[in-house]
Amino acid sequence: MIKEKMIEQDGKLHIVKEQRVKEMLDSIQKIRDYIPNSYGDHKGRWVGSVPFVLAEEWARESKTQIGTKEFAAYLKRKLSDPDYKNLLIKGY
Repeated sequence: MIKEKMIEQDGKLHIVKEQRVKEMLDSIQKIRDYIPNSYGDHKGRWVGSVPFVLAEEWARESKTQIGTKEFAAYLKRKLSDPDYKNLLIKGY
C-alpha cells in the first residue's frame, strides 16, 4: 500500500510518498533461499522486485517510463549497486 501525504513548507507544496516494503523484502529472501542458483536462463528468470515508489523515483531520475527498454537498462544499473542487493532474488 502506498501512502501519500501533502506537506506545505516555505510556501511550497510537497507530496511525500511512502510504501511499506518489509513484507516484500521478507518474501524476496524466502524465494532467494528456495530457488536454486541455476534456475532458468537469464532472459526469463525472476531477477528481483522493486517497490513501486522506488520505481517511480528511478523513472524520474532516468527520465524514462516504467516498462521501457531504457528504464530496464537503468533498473539493471541501479540493481547492480550493493545498496539495493536486498531487492534481488538471484540477480542478472
